Amino acid sequence: MHLPLPLSILGTLALLFLPPSIAQAITPRITPQTKFQYRTNGTWLENLALGPAPSGATTTPTLLVTRMDVPELWSIDVSTGRGEVVASFPNATACMGITPLGQDGVYAVVVGRLRITDIGHPVPGSWGIYEVDLSGGVAGEDEDGDGDEGAVSVRKMADVPEAGWLNGMALFPSGGTGIQARGGEKAGVVLIADSVNGVIWQLDTQTGTYRVALNDTASMAASPTDPLGLGVNGVRVWRGFVYYSTDSVQAVFRVPVRWDDSSQTVRAAGVVETVALGVVVDDFAVAEDGGLYLMAVADNQVVRVTAAGERSVLAGTRESAQVAGCTSGVISRDGRRLFVTTNGGHITPPKGGEEPAKLVEIDL
Repeated sequence: MHLPLPLSILGTLALLFLPPSIAQAITPRITPQTKFQYRTNGTWLENLALGPAPSGATTTPTLLVTRMDVPELWSIDVSTGRGEVVASFPNATACMGITPLGQDGVYAVVVGRLRITDIGHPVPGSWGIYEVDLSGGVAGEDEDGDGDEGAVSVRKMADVPEAGWLNGMALFPSGGTGIQARGGEKAGVVLIADSVNGVIWQLDTQTGTYRVALNDTASMAASPTDPLGLGVNGVRVWRGFVYYSTDSVQAVFRVPVRWDDSSQTVRAAGVVETVALGVVVDDFAVAEDGGLYLMAVADNQVVRVTAAGERSVLAGTRESAQVAGCTSGVISRDGRRLFVTTNGGHITPPKGGEEPAKLVEIDL
């Protein structure tokens, strides 16, 4: 059972969409390439970010991926297919969202405890955010080796004991926030979706202080009756808008935002708009032109929504293992490739059954 979508947030839509039956009927023309895959079922890649880039580089040699089945952050070289652990976290069982911070090679990572059965079942009060600094280089162990973690600095930025399940995360741009980072340069805050409490938190990356920034019950709340009906899940920031997915209403939304200097808070600056309906989205990526790539995790599909609102299936089918259990996506620096993480089809196994989690590349 899923909550009905309130009429108050339907209104005049800035973006149009096609019925899901039409989108699902379109035969995908893209064949994803597997760049890395684990060897055992039950592995779960949850989120990802572009790795540190050499000065002036436009290619994407490495990706950082979080694992939800163990509290580990991995680096994957997409040119060689080599993966290695770069950080692990104490008193936790899972990593969730990840986002780069202002300095190249520095990231924020969501960490906490949950149990995976039909889906993740979180332990409220166990959630926190760490800073992982890879600017000194990465030397670690791959899946079969036994090296060490190398030159990686890890520090806890904050615990958020009020959180029910911290999930997707995105950096809020620093412009206008007035928050000063170490060394005097401006830093932003991170926005973090709470899939149990149905809110988006903000965290000051320098002081560790946090508060609820966005709270729209109609579009963010979890289902009170359906354990799979998570509240707000993925979150992204693009050109003055915060985009977010909410599983309980099977939709993706956006809201214009601004920084309030007096309260030091990210605030809504307009009404919530509906971007897409009728699709259960875990996380997603936003292209430079405003188009979206939605990870339809229960349908084993990557769905494209153009800036004009045209919707189609980019890759995968419900029965296919191509992108089975797709969880998140990120676009390469040159805009030509989409990288997608999967859970192996844990929620809706493809034909042939669940497979190990993997990282795939899709040419755009």
